[in-house]
Amino acid sequence: MSLGNKKFIIIDSGLSDAEKQFVCGHELGHFYCTLRQISYLFCRKHIFYSKQEYQANRFSCELLLGEQVE
Repeated sequence: MSLGNKKFIIIDSGLSDAEKQFVCGHELGHFYCTLRQISYLFCRKHIFYSKQEYQANRFSCELLLGEQVE
């Protein structure tokens, strides 16, 4: 969410601490990766993810685990 030139991440207080951390990392991943176009989808266990969502999920995992995720 943006307000003027400031950006905010709003996280549902009903989530567990682990979920809050993941969501925060995911949203930071969107900001950090700055992917501008979606050119294809990833399919994992019958759920389709855009490249942008995949990158944000991966960023969050790497941030939380502290090392490269394979």
